[in-house]
Amino acid sequence: SCIIWYVVIYLLSVTGYIRYFPGLFNKGLPFYYLIGPCFYLYMRGIIHAKYASFRKQDLLHLLVALPAICSVIPYFLLDDAGQQYVDDQIAKDQNYSFSGAKYIVGVWHWFAWPLTALIYTIIQFYLIKDASNTMSLIKKNAKWMYHITIMCGLIFATLLTVNIAVLFDRSSASIILGSS
Repeated sequence: SCIIWYVVIYLLSVTGYIRYFPGLFNKGLPFYYLIGPCFYLYMRGIIHAKYASFRKQDLLHLLVALPAICSVIPYFLLDDAGQQYVDDQIAKDQNYSFSGAKYIVGVWHWFAWPLTALIYTIIQFYLIKDASNTMSLIKKNAKWMYHITIMCGLIFATLLTVNIAVLFDRSSASIILGSS
């Protein structure tokens, strides 16, 4: 659901329709950071029965969202008119999303969360590989686990690549974001 939320907000931002939904912008950033750890914890729980239930130690994986929460608080504290102003700026110019303006999260978030998710995806891939080699992981289970892991890895790598392209060519941000 976090990936779907990201896609919806992305499409609304790229098309400029975000101005009609000021209550949605910036709300999902902390959840984006949780995509990688949640997929990893889910796969680990399927592979190893002892990790099937959530443990207190698993909360450490969720701490990756803490910087995002701190970064979106100023926007959350804006009144409706302030949030509408920010959304209107984004609708007018895609580069505003990368401007570092007071109520826009730091550009580093657009690299940190897909990178974090990509790292978790790589760890998840090796978790599945080790389980396939050392345990009696059913081939059918391993197959779908590999497929979802590879698909997620490609998504996160693409997000990272697009964000890097926008950073290095901000004048073409709307073209890059629109075409991606």
